[in-house]
Amino acid sequence: MTIVMTADTETAFLLRRAEEEAVQAIRTETTPAAAAHYHLALLYSERARVALANLPRSYAAR
Repeated sequence: MTIVMTADTETAFLLRRAEEEAVQAIRTETTPAAAAHYHLALLYSERARVALANLPRSYAAR
């Protein structure tokens, strides 16, 4: 089975991952893992921002 990621599903995935990593960063704030979760949250957030910027304008009208 092949999963096809469309622009909107990829963007939604990236936003969810950014949120999950941010939550993990908060939960682990007193451990060494917090920095990695924070970095991943920033990475996913930036990728989501780029994906949102590249969505066709027709998505904005929905």
